[in-house]
Amino acid sequence: MRKIRDASSIHRLIARIIGKLDPATGKMVEYKVPMAVWEPYDVWPDPAGNIWISDGGMGGTLIRFDPKTETFAFYPTVQRGDLPKIEITREGAVWYNPRLAPKGAVGVLYPDMTKMTTFEAKY
Repeated sequence: MRKIRDASSIHRLIARIIGKLDPATGKMVEYKVPMAVWEPYDVWPDPAGNIWISDGGMGGTLIRFDPKTETFAFYPTVQRGDLPKIEITREGAVWYNPRLAPKGAVGVLYPDMTKMTTFEAKY
């Protein structure tokens, strides 16, 4: 279980559910992640308040949950493999590293979501 706190709510990721707690009212809302198979690894909020989840169950997918619209978006990564760690920059770029990819690599999903770049590490 991972807790994410922003100015107005607390989010939790448990199994296939993201829970949102409003501390002021005590109201809890749960959102089921619409995936049959998934293995969440890391969860972080971005500067816009979206919640990003790295996943290995789909072979390497970044998942964005928008609490304002209560919708999920899925971004398959270029490399196949699990994604144990993500980092989000202050500009909102999502950096990831597919651990089990055939070739070591680092990737980034840019804030405009139209351009994905991968850097391959060759030895």
